[in-house]
Amino acid sequence: MVAWIAKHVCHRPGRTVLVWIAVTVTFAALAPSPERVAEVEPTAFLPDDEPYRIALAVEHDAFPEIAARSRTVIVFERETGLTPLDHAHIADVARRLVTQHDTFGPGRSRGLTPSARTGRRSPWRVLSPGGQPFLRSRLVSQDGCAAMIVVSSDTNWVTSAGRMEAEEIARIAGVIPQPNGLNVEITGQGGLGRDLGSAGERALRRTTRITVVVVLLILLLVYRAPLAALVPLLSIGLAVFVTLRVLDILSLAGWSIGTMEKTFAVVLIYGSGTDFAMFWIARYRELLDEGRERSPAAVAATVAVAPAIIASAGTTIAGLLMLILAGFLPSSNAGRVLALALSVSLVSALTLIPAVAQLMGRWLFWPTATVRTSAPSRRWRWIANLVLRRPVLMLTAPLALLCWPVVAGMGLTYRYDGLGVAPENSSSARGQALAERHFSAAQLFSWSCLIETSTPLANPRAQIEASGRMADALAETEGVADVWDIAHPLGRHARTRIPQALLRAQARSHYVSPDNRHMRFEVLQQAAPFSNAAMRSYAQAMSAARAAAGDALGPGAAVRANGMTPNIVNIKNVTDHDHERVTLSVAGVILVILIVWTRRLFLPVFMLATTLLVYYATLGLSDFVFREWLGVAGIDWKVRLILFVIVVAVGQDFNIFLVSQILQERRVRDAAAATWRGLVQTGPVISSCGMIMAATFATLIAAGLDLYRQLGFAFAAGVLLFTFVIRPLVIPSGYLVLDSLAPKKIDSGGDLA
Repeated sequence: MVAWIAKHVCHRPGRTVLVWIAVTVTFAALAPSPERVAEVEPTAFLPDDEPYRIALAVEHDAFPEIAARSRTVIVFERETGLTPLDHAHIADVARRLVTQHDTFGPGRSRGLTPSARTGRRSPWRVLSPGGQPFLRSRLVSQDGCAAMIVVSSDTNWVTSAGRMEAEEIARIAGVIPQPNGLNVEITGQGGLGRDLGSAGERALRRTTRITVVVVLLILLLVYRAPLAALVPLLSIGLAVFVTLRVLDILSLAGWSIGTMEKTFAVVLIYGSGTDFAMFWIARYRELLDEGRERSPAAVAATVAVAPAIIASAGTTIAGLLMLILAGFLPSSNAGRVLALALSVSLVSALTLIPAVAQLMGRWLFWPTATVRTSAPSRRWRWIANLVLRRPVLMLTAPLALLCWPVVAGMGLTYRYDGLGVAPENSSSARGQALAERHFSAAQLFSWSCLIETSTPLANPRAQIEASGRMADALAETEGVADVWDIAHPLGRHARTRIPQALLRAQARSHYVSPDNRHMRFEVLQQAAPFSNAAMRSYAQAMSAARAAAGDALGPGAAVRANGMTPNIVNIKNVTDHDHERVTLSVAGVILVILIVWTRRLFLPVFMLATTLLVYYATLGLSDFVFREWLGVAGIDWKVRLILFVIVVAVGQDFNIFLVSQILQERRVRDAAAATWRGLVQTGPVISSCGMIMAATFATLIAAGLDLYRQLGFAFAAGVLLFTFVIRPLVIPSGYLVLDSLAPKKIDSGGDLA
C-alpha cells in the first residue's frame, strides 16, 4: 500500500499538487459562515441524565420567566448618582431588548433562543428597574449610583451562539446614545462568554502567526536552505487551512468546535507535520547524494520512512480517539478534532511534501548541494557509549530525579475557575467591578436551589414558613453570603420601604411556581462561582437543604440546583469519571499497538510506564512553576486530561522512531551494537524534531490566556523530557537491561525484551 501511494505520488508530483489545490479550493468554498455554525451547534455539554441538566429543565418548566442557561447583565453607573435622564435611557434600552425581533443570523430571530427543554425558540426574558418596585429595589443600588438590566436566555454562554447573542445585546444597548458621563458595561455570563470568545479568537490568530515564525526559524537553522524550510512550512500551512475548513463543515454535523480546539489543532499539525517532513527530507537527501534520480529517490524515501511515520501518527491518533469515550462533550469533540488534524498532517507528509520537494529536485537544498542534517556527531557517540557502559545507572538515575515531580503530580488539586476569570481590561471585567462596587459581590453569579414537593403546598403562610426554615439552613452554611426566597425576597438583610406583604406578592413568581409544587431559593456565595471554595460551600449547602426539606416538607421532597456553581460541580464529577475511563483506554490501546508493532511484551510495557512517569512529572513541574514562580493558584482542570492524551500518545513518537531503528539493527547485530547504532543514527534528527514539537507547543504560552499558557508550558516540558531524558537515556538503557534478563535464543529478534 505504501509503495503504491509513493509510486503514484512521486511519479506524478504535479498532479498531486493540483489535487491538493483543488481540495483546498473546494473546502474553502463549502465552509459555512459563523452564523450558520451558531445555529446548529450543541447547546448542552453534559449528558441529558446529569443532575444539572435535569435541574435546568425543572426550573424551565416551573419558573419559565426566570430559568436560563445564560444571563447577560448590562451595568449602568454614574459616580455622582443616576439622573432621571439616565433612568429614562435605561428604560429605553430595556424596551428595545424586549421588542427587538430583527434577524441576526440566517433563520434566527434576534431575541429568540432555543428552549432548554424543547429546543424551540423562546424570547429573551428581560428584568429591568422600570418594572415592579420589587425589581427596582433589586436592580438599582442602594447608593443610587448604579442599575442593572438582566437578559436571560437559553443559549449556552460559552458557545459561539452565546457570544453572538451577547454581541447583539451590546449592540442594542449601544444603539441609543447614552447620556454623557454614564458608564455602560456588558457582564454576567453572557458578557463573560463574549469576552472569552474574543480573547480565544485573538489567541488563535496570535498562536498561528508565532507558530509559523518559530517553525520557519528552526527549519532555517537546521537546513541552512530557504527552500528546504519553506516547502514543509507551506505544505503544512495548506494542511492547516484544509483542516480548519473541514472542521467548520463538520460543525454543521453537530461537532462542537471552539477556538481552543482549533488552536490545539494548528499547533499539533505544525509540530507533527514538521517532524514528519524532517524525517522524509533527511532520507530523500541521502538518496540523492547516492546518485539516484529525483523520482526513484522520492519513492524510496517515502517507502523507507512511511512505516515509522504511520506507526507514530497511528499511535497518537488511536490515543486521541479514546477521548470520544468522554461524557463531557468538549472533551469528546477534542479527540475527534485532534485526530482529524493529525490525519490530515499525515496525509500531507506522505503526499504533498514529497511531491513539492521532488518538483524542486536539488534546488530544494540551494544554495548548497546538500543539507546539514543528522550525521553522527561526537556528542551522540559519547551518549551511546555512556549508555552501553552504565545501562543500569542511566536507567535509574533519571527515574530517581523524577520521583519528586511524579509524586507531586499525582496529588494535585486542580482549579476550576478558568472560565470565571474575565480577560483583563474587558467589558465583563469592568462590569464585574462596577457591580461589586455598588451591589452584592455575589449577586451576578448566584445559583438556584429548587425544592420540589410531592403534593402542592398551597397555603401561603405554610409556604413562607417552610421557605424561611430552608433559607435559614442555607444561610448558615459556610461561604453563603445571603439567600433570597419568598420569605426574604430581597435577602435576609435588605432595607426597603416596600411593605413585606406587597413585596412577597410581587416576588411570588420568582420563588414559588404556579402549581405550588416548587420553591426556589437564590443562593449568593462569597467565593467566585467556579472556585474550589464555592464548590465546597455548594456541597455543604445542598446537604443542608436536603436535611431541611426533609424536616419541613417530608421525605418526598426533591432538591436540585441550577447555576454556574452547580454546573461546574456536575462537570467536575463527569470529567473525573472521564479521566479514569479515558486514561485507561488510551493506555490500553497504545499498549496493544506497541505489543503488535514490536512483537514483544516487556519492552512495550516499559515504554508505556516511562510515558506515564513523564506525564505525572510534567504535571508536578508545571504546578510548581505556576504556583511558586508565577503566583497562579494552581493548574487548570482541563490540563489534566488533554496533557495525558497528548503526552502519552505523542510521546510514543520518539520512542517508536528510536526503538524501530534499534530493532532493525538488532536483526544483524547484538543488543549493544544495535542500541549504539540506533542512538547515533536517530539522535540528531529526533532531537531536532523534539525541539520543533516543544517550540510549537510553547507558542501557546503567547496566546494570552491562563489555560493556554499552562498547556503550552506543560506540553513543551513533557516533550523536552521525552526528547532529552527518556528517549536518549532511559529507553535504550531499559532495552539493554531487559535484553540481558531475557532468555537467550538462537534468533536474536525473538527475545521477550
